[in-house]
Amino acid sequence: MKTMFLAFAAVIVIAIAADQILQRAGFSAAERTISDSVRLK
Repeated sequence: MKTMFLAFAAVIVIAIAADQILQRAGFSAAERTISDSVRLK
């Protein structure tokens, strides 16, 4: 049981760290699709 809780904690820590790293690297969907050169009619 202790091993399972440790694994759950590791998954949570890895998910949060990956989210923070990808946000800082500019891989969010908002940053990939927004640009200054949008032409609207």
